[in-house]
Amino acid sequence: MPPKTPEPFIYSFLIFLFEPTHGIEINSQRYSNIRIKPEQVEECFGKLDVGVHVLATASQIYNMLVEQGNIEQLWQLHYIHEIHKVNRITNPISEQKEWQRYLFIETLHQTYQDAITAVGFQPKLLTRQEQSALIILSLLFDSGVPNPKYLMSLLRQLHALENYQYFKGRLFFEIITHSTNPPKKFFISKQTEVLLYRIKPWKMPLKKQDKSLHKDLLESMRAILKNWSLKVSIFPTSLQGWCRWVSLYQSKYWSPILLACNKGKHVNHSLNDSATKRLFRTESNIHSTIEFDDESNQKQTTLRSYTFSEIRKVFDINVGKSNHKKQFDEINAKYALLAPKLKDNYLLILDWGKSYIQLDHKGQFKKNPKQILKKISAIGRHLVAVANTQFLQKISAEERTAIFREVIDQAISIKNKNDIQYHLRDFNIWLEKSHRSEKIQHKEDVFGTPSMTDMTVNANLISFDEYESIKSSLTELITKYPEDESYKVMLAILILGFRLGLRITEAIELKFIDYLFCNTSPQILIRESEERKTKSLNAKRAQKLTDFLTDDEVKLLNEHHQFQQKRFGRFTNGKNNYYFFSTEDNGCKLKSVEDIKKKLMHLIREVCKDTSLKYHHLRHSFASWHFFSSAISELDLNIGDYFAHLPKTEAWLQQANTRKLQHLPTQLKSKKYPYWLAQRIGHGSIETTLEHYIHSVDLINMLYQDSLVSNLTINDLHGLTNIPISTLKKQKNRLDFALTRLTNSIPKLKAKKHQSLLSLREEWLAPEEIQKCIEPITANLPYYRYMSFLYHSSSTGNISNLGFTRKEIKQLTRLFQDTPAFRIRALNIAEQSLLASYLDKIMDVYQFTPNKDTAFPRRLDALLDTFKSRLHPYSSDTDSLQIQRSYHLIFRDETSGKILVEFAQKMNIPIKLILRHSGQMKPLHTTKEKRYWKKILGLKHNTAFTTQKDINSRLGDHGRVEMVFLSHTGKRDHTMYFLLVMLNVASLWQSKQTL
Repeated sequence: MPPKTPEPFIYSFLIFLFEPTHGIEINSQRYSNIRIKPEQVEECFGKLDVGVHVLATASQIYNMLVEQGNIEQLWQLHYIHEIHKVNRITNPISEQKEWQRYLFIETLHQTYQDAITAVGFQPKLLTRQEQSALIILSLLFDSGVPNPKYLMSLLRQLHALENYQYFKGRLFFEIITHSTNPPKKFFISKQTEVLLYRIKPWKMPLKKQDKSLHKDLLESMRAILKNWSLKVSIFPTSLQGWCRWVSLYQSKYWSPILLACNKGKHVNHSLNDSATKRLFRTESNIHSTIEFDDESNQKQTTLRSYTFSEIRKVFDINVGKSNHKKQFDEINAKYALLAPKLKDNYLLILDWGKSYIQLDHKGQFKKNPKQILKKISAIGRHLVAVANTQFLQKISAEERTAIFREVIDQAISIKNKNDIQYHLRDFNIWLEKSHRSEKIQHKEDVFGTPSMTDMTVNANLISFDEYESIKSSLTELITKYPEDESYKVMLAILILGFRLGLRITEAIELKFIDYLFCNTSPQILIRESEERKTKSLNAKRAQKLTDFLTDDEVKLLNEHHQFQQKRFGRFTNGKNNYYFFSTEDNGCKLKSVEDIKKKLMHLIREVCKDTSLKYHHLRHSFASWHFFSSAISELDLNIGDYFAHLPKTEAWLQQANTRKLQHLPTQLKSKKYPYWLAQRIGHGSIETTLEHYIHSVDLINMLYQDSLVSNLTINDLHGLTNIPISTLKKQKNRLDFALTRLTNSIPKLKAKKHQSLLSLREEWLAPEEIQKCIEPITANLPYYRYMSFLYHSSSTGNISNLGFTRKEIKQLTRLFQDTPAFRIRALNIAEQSLLASYLDKIMDVYQFTPNKDTAFPRRLDALLDTFKSRLHPYSSDTDSLQIQRSYHLIFRDETSGKILVEFAQKMNIPIKLILRHSGQMKPLHTTKEKRYWKKILGLKHNTAFTTQKDINSRLGDHGRVEMVFLSHTGKRDHTMYFLLVMLNVASLWQSKQTL
């Protein structure tokens, strides 16, 4: 047995002896004042080195080291303590092979860094393969992309300037990881960005096939290794191997959880486009002047939703471990009572849901009634509203297709569209099989290829500034209507959702006994009850309010508890079923839960100007902001001025270190903060939280990249950017200056980057004006007034200065009544952002400037006349201002088709053509007509061209052709139709004023 010695000393001595990056000479010099001479230390090491080569087993080596240390009295020396305190790289891998790979990659990284920061570094002098290798290494080391799939996608996008996008001046690329989720944003490190601008990969040829590209990349890596005189045989021979080796090395300085996300081990999603544009603008589009006291509107809403509420009740059953046979009979009894009261489409929806209610041989439901409820909720109300008086069972396939397409067009997100298409396809299959309805041909053109999957995520959240504005709105309403308790409940569940991340059921069904009252530190218990089962064991948790809520918010909830205490009586022992938010003396559950939730969501959507928001996004906000805060404190990130336009959000993030000490009271970098968040939100693993609730990982990566390049010296920047040191010394932010200078040398990227910075300072319309102008108001003249002068307002910049006289209002009313095709729906939030860019583009193409006194160019007039004559509305009603349910751009003649196709090509907007033919046309004849139109219109090879049956008697000699403008998502681009209508209205209005 070896002599007993202090374990830290032995550990320190072993590290000191075998550490490859710190030699004997360095440490001998560093500890020259020790009590024994350096020569004696080296002599001792020499003796030990002989023993290492002779002895075979680890135990013998260990014993000899301990004995030798005792003989030489090394364990008693002061410098051993000092060695133990020195931070050294230790082998994190148990296998020696992995440790060697780590050291090889470390050598490569240092060589790469020395090469690109060397004085006189000129990428132009390198071969194409060596240039490609530098980009690959920079993406791996600097931008943190150790995933072969993501890396290949990024390398492909580098070859086209159209793929280069900017967010507040920072370069990023988008990668589609899932068809129904928003693209994942990959921010590029500033060091990588400099290399891209100097190498210019968009001028390099690109291999089209993945195998060829993969082979080319590996050859590039071998070329750079030979250039740097590194042994090629010891490095990986595949892209997967390179990513694995680099990720092993990145564990040295990258956060473990960020590294797992970048490797693809933890799935996460970026914010969708509408949320990104809403959250990161300079002017906060927030107001607090919304009320809900319109009784007539409330009654109308209640009447409209009553029938579907009854249908929902049929399937609203908690299955669990209950007797399924008994519940099956209960559903049949409810169906038998409700079915005789329903007619037409309502009865169809009920029958469709009932068709799924079946028991298997074990007496269990084949499909959970809750899932059937989701299917009905997804399409039922919209389907009945669009169909109106048309009975879906009896109408033709073409009419049913038009209705389905209109329902799909009402989708508010990619995920929502996918769900609607999926359920509509199921409904149509059931309709054709069970009721022998006319079959729809080419179903993929209508329903696409949707898939139901749990991977779909509606990545959205709200900021602290929006949250505070919603709070102030509710506070004003509470003051104005003190007798209405619903506003108090709305404010409370808003706080619980945003500040604590509670689900809506957890907030609404909170029991009175689950609120542990305390003046200084109250708590809330989330646990199971007879009415609500928790989703997992981790969902049962206790939340300390003072850890998350402000003092005012804690006081508000405490006051509500005291108020309920008086309401329920002084003694509440045994009254376990009293609800915390009950408005009755008997403590029963709220009867108006849905009304309260609808009112709250109406307010949230109005304040945030985002119709896709749901209550569950308050929970998303809790997770995303706290994860962001944890990253700031754990990784020492600097948020800079990225949130300067959101002062309350910025102030909250700047308190990240204080918040960390409150949540995990330690000064050490525990690395456990993100996992603590998963427990607070009630998840069993951080993977669930990251995948579905956290949408800030890309922004954290961006800030972390900034922190890694912050230690570049002025000499490093001189070598990297080739900018003189004298010039760099004059700059405060030297790397940003270098990037701006390099970007300005590339006109296309200069314009893009400049636009991303301009968007931070653009002026937004006042909230009241936006509400009046862009809400889809039926039979409301101000909306059409807005459309008519929106074109001119782009030149004046002030919408409030443009007014209308009574005579002009009459003329405008007559204009929209006489032209039903112009009465298309208003733009939503996402579409508004495209309108300005489309207008700028059309001004460049046709060379004109918005001006009240200047007529449109002749070419543009010809386009507008063609568009106006070929736009077919759903209804030809000229007696009202009813907004059209749908519209189609259809032509029969060659001239109109050429004008419209030429316009789409000039604007670089994708299109889809639909050949409308009679049902009697044979497939051979259809193919012949498609060829005719492709040749006449000069269509590109990749232009989509489908067919559709048309009952119109005036089909023309070669059929009617419908042209559809498409957005980047493949959906109808309503913004382009709106722009052309807007220009038509402006032109007609201008001519009327001239006359």
